[in-house]
Amino acid sequence: MDFEDLLLCLSETDASTREDVFKNCALHLLEYFLDWPLQNEFVDVADLLWSYLSEHNFRELLELILGRMMVGWMDYDYASLLRDFWSHSPAHYREFIKQDSIYESLVLAMNHDSIEPFPNERLLANYDKEYLAYKFQGVKYCMFKSLSTSDSEMGWQNDTQVEFYKGCKRAHAILFSNVEKRKYNELEQNE
Repeated sequence: MDFEDLLLCLSETDASTREDVFKNCALHLLEYFLDWPLQNEFVDVADLLWSYLSEHNFRELLELILGRMMVGWMDYDYASLLRDFWSHSPAHYREFIKQDSIYESLVLAMNHDSIEPFPNERLLANYDKEYLAYKFQGVKYCMFKSLSTSDSEMGWQNDTQVEFYKGCKRAHAILFSNVEKRKYNELEQNE
């Protein structure tokens, strides 16, 4: 659904229906606000929807923002957005994330000095999954760390792609990256 259609639907519904939409779709509503030109409103809308978001929704939103940073999107200052979103989040959400594998990448991203180019390769190398799935304007993308040629690994990738495509209704893209842990280690040694 386009954002304009969503706004029209929300404006035409009664308070009870809007409450149901917020309860069932808070995560998806916030995803709209990660796309241009709505990013400036993201934290304000999140402040209105905290009571409808779970800790896992919070983690997914953090991962979506980090995903944009990992692939080097420059349409918005996602580091500042991430810092603002984190600082506005309830304390128990932050405590939940501090125990999660995403926390190390989150700290790296939030501590980044905006004057310097963002170390997206370092962030991607530090990412603990073999693929990164992210969305932009309703299109889902999946970026794998490497392209494998072995049958067993290709089977895994095909299974991952099947899982990734499940429920998607728009076009998709599959991207591959050459970033590996060893490259991350080389970056660390050069600092």
